[in-house]
Amino acid sequence: MGNFIPQYRIIYDNLKTKIQNGVYPPESRLPYESQLCEQYGVQRSTVRKALDMLVQDGLIYKRPGRGSFVCPGKSAEPSAVNQGTFLFVMNRSPNDILNNSSSYNAQLFFLMERLCRNHNYTLIYTGISEQEDFGALISTHGAKGAFLVSTMPQHVIDTVQRLQVPALCLNHYCPQLLSILPDNHKAFQMMISRLAQLGHRKIAFVSGPSYAVNAQERLQGFLAAMNECALEVDPGLILDGNWTYEDSFAATIAMLQTVEEARRPTALVTASDMMAFGALAAVSKLGLTVPTDISIGGFDNLALGEFCSPQLSSVGPSMEQMAHVAIRQLLAQLSGTPSMYDRYTIRVPVTYTDRSSVGPCPAVHR
Repeated sequence: MGNFIPQYRIIYDNLKTKIQNGVYPPESRLPYESQLCEQYGVQRSTVRKALDMLVQDGLIYKRPGRGSFVCPGKSAEPSAVNQGTFLFVMNRSPNDILNNSSSYNAQLFFLMERLCRNHNYTLIYTGISEQEDFGALISTHGAKGAFLVSTMPQHVIDTVQRLQVPALCLNHYCPQLLSILPDNHKAFQMMISRLAQLGHRKIAFVSGPSYAVNAQERLQGFLAAMNECALEVDPGLILDGNWTYEDSFAATIAMLQTVEEARRPTALVTASDMMAFGALAAVSKLGLTVPTDISIGGFDNLALGEFCSPQLSSVGPSMEQMAHVAIRQLLAQLSGTPSMYDRYTIRVPVTYTDRSSVGPCPAVHR
């Protein structure tokens, strides 16, 4: 079924159990990070994430240069009772968590996994296809509820309704269930108006797959924003990036190599940050410079945007707000009987983060 529990969570659970069972008594030092890396066969960043979670739970504290120590009195405290399991379900694709651990939905899963743990629920990721029995998956895990993330096979929707399992759509719209999405139209109003202020007139757009609701809405938002700014849309500058780095890279390369000079865009925006990273790499591959030759903006506001060169300007919702809203809504469903009044849409507000990948339109194109 493609189930997935992060390695840091496994380490966290193991160390927490040992602390609460007295294997590591109060004020004792845990093994050094290097020892834990060797013991669990993972990188230091994974161990540090598990240790940070133990610090957040008040189970351990750190002494700089000396290691991690168990807090006083923690070994005698029983573990909080686990309330059950939630599923984080995605359609199997090249952009699911198992294939792309840097995508927006992957980062959202890691955040929601921690928040679910704070409510004493376990969150499990699973990929599903048209041929798989979602009812059997719910039964296997004894799942109390499900987050149906991005585009979803219809049989999954039918199953949660038939079994009356608390569920909601996240980053997708489904008329039969509560749906939580970003304010996609507002996002591109922000992005395109910013580019227009900087003098850009020819703007390319890299879209996600046409079957995805977020991709549809972001394309519509781009077109509406271009119209509001009195900018002409060139159909030849609307590209298919399929949500992936690789497809965006290839589409951007092909466009820049074939479009005539008079039509070459001075800015390019994408429907996801991952596709923006692909576009940045394509521009660099062709010997062009961002933002001197072409500005690039993304959608998601991933933290990775701060670490690429140049730093990526991006627009998107607060991932923390998206996660908190989703979990709060599912818990509310769990506490009551689902009804027709649960079938509505929540739009999470977006913000624009201006970084160095966006700059003034080159003077020659003004």
